[in-house]
Amino acid sequence: MEPINLADDGFVDVTIDGVTQKLDLFEINNEFFAIREKLKETNEQNAAFVELIKSKGFPSVSHKLAIDLVDAIYERIDSLKKKPSDTPGSPGFMG
Repeated sequence: MEPINLADDGFVDVTIDGVTQKLDLFEINNEFFAIREKLKETNEQNAAFVELIKSKGFPSVSHKLAIDLVDAIYERIDSLKKKPSDTPGSPGFMG
């Protein structure tokens, strides 16, 4: 039987104002999604995004930067989901 070889590409280094943290892409995306669901009928989403980002060890950020990070995380996850099946770590890889 062939061994299973995987590379963990589910983490990303994010740098904000000189502070770099390694984030689990799917974990932070789930946290952003939970905020959206909980606060979807309010105008408090952006403030909650800012607080979540600060809780990850980053300095305080603007609402704009918070939204930019939410979008960047989603785009990175979307690109991971579209990896060809012959790439290690992708669904269907038969390496």
